[in-house]
Amino acid sequence: LVVAVVDRWNNGSRRALWVVAERSGAVAYLRARLEVGRDDPALVRLRVALLSAASSPDHPAAGWFRGQYTRSFEDVTLALVRDVVAGREPRGTSPRHAAEQLVALYEGLQLQSLLRDDADPLAGFDRAVARMRVGWASAAATV
Repeated sequence: LVVAVVDRWNNGSRRALWVVAERSGAVAYLRARLEVGRDDPALVRLRVALLSAASSPDHPAAGWFRGQYTRSFEDVTLALVRDVVAGREPRGTSPRHAAEQLVALYEGLQLQSLLRDDADPLAGFDRAVARMRVGWASAAATV
């Protein structure tokens, strides 16, 4: 039952918001996912708890959760490839490395929003992304 709930929420949100990635890019897509999580913190708590449990190779659902996580990461990477081609992100940006940064930011801010009363994940996301983009542009200029 728990896997079904997480699957419906995570994959439903993923599919429903993919249009954001196609129109506005990976950053907008992850920001929209943060908004969904902010509006439903119980599901974020469930997902965080399950990802922690599933990180153990001995967990019965480890393969499924790892597969879902990998798929989400690959979605962000693909969106960043498209962003670079479309000019939304600087040429020379490494989509894989940028995806690592964005997913880490997304995950970290979700966790903080659960543990800190003063956390504002959307404002934190916007500030961090602005700084990351400066780094991506700088790295792209040296390529």
